[in-house]
Amino acid sequence: MTPTVTEQMRQALQAEHGRPVKLVDEQTSLIYYVISAEMFETVRALMTDAEFNPREMYPLLAKAAAAAGWDDPIMDACDNYDENRK
Repeated sequence: MTPTVTEQMRQALQAEHGRPVKLVDEQTSLIYYVISAEMFETVRALMTDAEFNPREMYPLLAKAAAAAGWDDPIMDACDNYDENRK
């Protein structure tokens, strides 16, 4: 059974502009978050039982570091801090 969105839920979803919406079950006090299917697909990989291998992140980390300017030649001084310290 797939429940439908009530008008109250729809208003909450619209008010959050795509961010997760917190729902509280008043009978059990359990808290749930409603997210869009698109957001769910984005985070699905985080909810897997497969073992995480940090090496899989290396290419993404290198790309992020390069975008942040870490591959700029001026950063070479940081790589050789002790040699460049006055």
